[in-house]
Amino acid sequence: NPYKNSLEYEEQKHLEYLLQPIKPRLTWEEYREKHKKQFEDRLGAGVQREQADYRRMLDEERKLKLARGVNHKDLLDKKKKKKKDRKGR
Repeated sequence: NPYKNSLEYEEQKHLEYLLQPIKPRLTWEEYREKHKKQFEDRLGAGVQREQADYRRMLDEERKLKLARGVNHKDLLDKKKKKKKDRKGR
């Protein structure tokens, strides 16, 4: 080590390290439960979930587009009337 600290400094750091509170560590089961989603994503379940979400989004858009055609029949009749009026001129 090119940097040499004083003996007092090293002793103080050593004592600080020993007196630090010990943080509780997760067991493997707790860790696995906490990070379950990440494990699934790496194993391929994430891809299936993304595909299902995308499929749901497409279905919603499709329903909106289909509903728009049914709900606007009155506008379609107005356009035809305008065309008929133009022909009559």
